[in-house]
Amino acid sequence: MLMTAEMGWGMMFAGLLLLVGALALVVFGAAWLADAIGRSDRPAPSASAPTAIEVLRHRYAQGAIDDEELAHRLAKLDNDTSAADCADSVRVAPTSSRPQWLSAGRAYDRRSTAMDKMIRRLRSG
Repeated sequence: MLMTAEMGWGMMFAGLLLLVGALALVVFGAAWLADAIGRSDRPAPSASAPTAIEVLRHRYAQGAIDDEELAHRLAKLDNDTSAADCADSVRVAPTSSRPQWLSAGRAYDRRSTAMDKMIRRLRSG
C-alpha cells in the first residue's frame, strides 16, 4: 500500500500519542517505584501511642508522682479543653509509609505535635 500525504499526518499524530503515552508510563512507574522503596525502608508503625491520661496513670503506677499531683494534673486536663481534646482523641500519628511529596496533608502532623508537647509537659512536671 502506498503512503499518501493524508496518511502522513495521521502517522505523525499516532507517533506523538505513542511518545506521550510512553513518557506517562515512565513517570508513573518512577512514582510507583519511589513509593515502594519508601515503604520498604521504614519499620511498621506501632499500634498507637499513649494518651496524656495514660501517661499520667503510668507515672502514678511507677511512683513518679503522688496522689495530689495526679489529681491536680487530671483536673488540669479536664479543665483545659484543648488538652482534653488532645488527651482523649488524638494519638501520635504513625510515620507515613509514603514519600512526603505524595502525602495528603499536614493536619494530622499538627495534631500529633500538640500531643507530643502535652506529653513532654506532663513528663517534665
